[in-house]
Amino acid sequence: AEGVNSISGKGLMLGIETVKDASDVIAECRKNGVLVIKAKNKVRLLPALNIPDELLEKAVDVIINACKYNLLVIFINTINIFNHFFFDYFFILKGTK
Repeated sequence: AEGVNSISGKGLMLGIETVKDASDVIAECRKNGVLVIKAKNKVRLLPALNIPDELLEKAVDVIINACKYNLLVIFINTINIFNHFFFDYFFILKGTK
């Protein structure tokens, strides 16, 4: 899936190594009602073995969406980095900084 590097584990006890920082994924999951934890650099899932299928499907959708990168945020961050670099370089050349 988009934003996932690897998945490890057995049964419902899974670890998901994500492209995004695991803490960011966990925060977004919690914001959307899915309780997950962090184990090293992975998002750890430990659902009850008797979890209803419809609840599990909703949780999986939340996790998948939390793992995806928001392209608009990436674009804005890239523009901000470019602006800082450009203006710092410009002022150094001009000798005003």
